[in-house]
Amino acid sequence: MAFDLDLQPSDLQGLTGPGALAELFDRLGYRRAQRTPVTPGHLGITAERLLGTLVSIELLAEGDDGFQVYLFDLQRVTEAHLQALARAFRNRSGFFLLVLPGDREYSTIDFVFLEEVASRQPAAAPTLADPPPQRKRKPWVFPVDRRHPTPAQVRLLRRFTWTESDGFHQADKILYALAEGVGHPVASASGAGHPAAD
Repeated sequence: MAFDLDLQPSDLQGLTGPGALAELFDRLGYRRAQRTPVTPGHLGITAERLLGTLVSIELLAEGDDGFQVYLFDLQRVTEAHLQALARAFRNRSGFFLLVLPGDREYSTIDFVFLEEVASRQPAAAPTLADPPPQRKRKPWVFPVDRRHPTPAQVRLLRRFTWTESDGFHQADKILYALAEGVGHPVASASGAGHPAAD
């Protein structure tokens, strides 16, 4: 039986760059992806507002069943940007955990899990002529104060340890931890937690 990694505050305080984040997910039991650079076009990112603030993208780690961990380096992070990222991933199969540093010093780090949610069912029964339902992704945001992580932040990051038999159950574990802990879903581009985009 696998157990969660016993992370300590010092482990979070050491997350000062991409290499340290890749090492963290390696310790958490994910497969290291050698910090593979990724282009916006590869992920279908076309929103001009997001492209204008995007510095780089790296694939940090992977897991079973298409579970992937990406590092997004943005000039600034807003809830509008998080919604744009969720839209970019909505038609991609798999499970996606995004890591977004808040500044050059990584003083804050947002861990964002993109939950796939079912589209609303139409009032009438669907027909062959109807277009296929659109997938949706809801971003769950877990902010971490790297320099001064709280016990709740350390505890929740421990729950990111890969202990499950497949990506489906690992995604459920993370979602449950976010719902029970300090994570919060982004409901709109102007909600609390991040400034609205300019």
